[in-house]
Amino acid sequence: GQDARFEAMDREKFVLSVFLPYALDMRAVVVGFNLPFDLSRLAVDFAPKRNVKATEAWTLRLLPNDHPAFAFTPGIRIQHVDARKSFISFTGTKGKRRSFRGAFVDLKTFTAALTGSGHSLKSAGEVLSCSRKKTEADYRGKVTAEYLDYCLNDVDLTAELYEKCLARYREFNLPEHPSRVFSSASLGKAAFRARGVVPPKIEDQRLEGRTMAAFYAGKVECRVVGKEVRDVAVLDFTSQYPSLFCLLGAERFLTAGRMEPRDTTEEVRQFLASLTAGDLLKYKTWANPIIWSLCEVEADGEILPVRSTYSAKGDAPTIGWNRVSTKEGGTLPYLLPDVIAAKL
Repeated sequence: GQDARFEAMDREKFVLSVFLPYALDMRAVVVGFNLPFDLSRLAVDFAPKRNVKATEAWTLRLLPNDHPAFAFTPGIRIQHVDARKSFISFTGTKGKRRSFRGAFVDLKTFTAALTGSGHSLKSAGEVLSCSRKKTEADYRGKVTAEYLDYCLNDVDLTAELYEKCLARYREFNLPEHPSRVFSSASLGKAAFRARGVVPPKIEDQRLEGRTMAAFYAGKVECRVVGKEVRDVAVLDFTSQYPSLFCLLGAERFLTAGRMEPRDTTEEVRQFLASLTAGDLLKYKTWANPIIWSLCEVEADGEILPVRSTYSAKGDAPTIGWNRVSTKEGGTLPYLLPDVIAAKL
């Protein structure tokens, strides 16, 4: 069908005459909100992708396998990471590897990176002051003119939201394309690269691996479950990352010329033995360089953070606080702040 504003076409015609010529041949940016859902509407089939470092990875096929152009038409690979982001790219085709794998900007991911919070299309439009508002419609039944109007409004809102996001992103003056921004951490790392900040490397690969395994980043969770707690203080962790960065003096690792490890086993044991809850309210406790000690912990039921798949759906591993016990002779790597929390 057709009216003054748009032409409605079937899926295959749209894929061959609009989507692939723009997104692949002309390298246009593909923008949407929750792109995996939108892109799956273009697919005629899908297949799991193996040998990918993720819990879920799928290839969407845009043409049926009996179509004359099937062998030369790329699919779309979607690698699920978490609730806010997926890695999306075009696949190669028969006898051809592609240097350009597409530029996909999922505004669900981009708005979360820019605002630090997850959003729906409606809430993202409100937070970024879009003039157009999200409308509602019944997905069931036949496609009507009213339903197409609803879809067009979504497209207009998505386009306006993208412009708002671009305006905010340009304030950072970063060279990375928005399709390469997947989180607030992506912004931070891009800012360091743009300013020539190159942290020193840990030369010992085993030590580097244990240090990475011990890094749990910011995590706030209830440590007391199923018990009455009379005295409760509500604390705001909105700025947890920058607060900890400053409190622990983490900038030393960004500006250091090199890093040299040393054994602090006895110092850490003495430090832990003398530590009280009151000491945690003193700045000097956290400013002490020993706080950066990497500890090999023999756990026996202490509450410690652990990466695992906590969902029956088999999502990517997340972090939870659990009572942890190690096998005899085995250890788990933790940085000293996590050990302090377990002790107290």
